[in-house]
Order: sequence, then structure tokens, then C-alpha cells
Amino acid sequence: MNLLTTYVSVCFSGLTKLQALTLHKELADVDYFPQSDCHAPSTKQNPAPIYTAILPLRSEVIDDVMSFYIKQQLTIEQCRIQISIPTQVSGTKPVFTVPPIVNHMLTHLNCGLVVMVE
Repeated sequence: MNLLTTYVSVCFSGLTKLQALTLHKELADVDYFPQSDCHAPSTKQNPAPIYTAILPLRSEVIDDVMSFYIKQQLTIEQCRIQISIPTQVSGTKPVFTVPPIVNHMLTHLNCGLVVMVE
């Protein structure tokens, strides 16, 4: 059995640039970028680009993440927990465990889970 290490992060999508900058300023290790599928030239219908922000999920940031979520009045669809699993290298079947921090976060915010094999 090959036990793989997982990487867990919180991802917010559909943010304005101000929301993305606010999250980046309030928390360490936040990366944000324009959403490529939603990024279009500014028009009256689409006044500004839409951003996605991602940060590592650690126990010390859960309260700050919740505070940001509430203050910015985000919807549950704008939040997800992303679990990244490295690609299997050997010929054995991989096994991965989801860290307990995911359950802890889900007790505060019941957002979606995304599992990515990288």
C-alpha cells in the first residue's frame, strides 16, 4: 500500500478585485488570479474581471476564513475545499487519507469538496 501526502486548500471564486486584495492582505499565503473562463473586457454588463483566491487550509486560519466569508457576504457556491493528490509514481494502488482539518472546516462552512490528482 502506497500512502500519499495530500495538500488541502480553500478556494474562493467569483470575487471582485477588492475582495481578492482584501483576502490577500488579511491572510498570509493567499494567491489570487483572474478567472480565465469569466474574464472578459470591461463592459456595462461586465464591469470588472472576476477573481479566484486560494490559500492553504491550516487550523490557525479557519476563523479568519470564516470572518472573510461572512464579512464579504459570499455564497456557499463561491467556496470550496480543494484536496490535491500527487500523481502515483509506482505501480501500486495509491491510498490517501483526508486530513482532519477538512472535517473541522466543514463543521464551520459546508462548502464543496474538489479532489485533484496532479
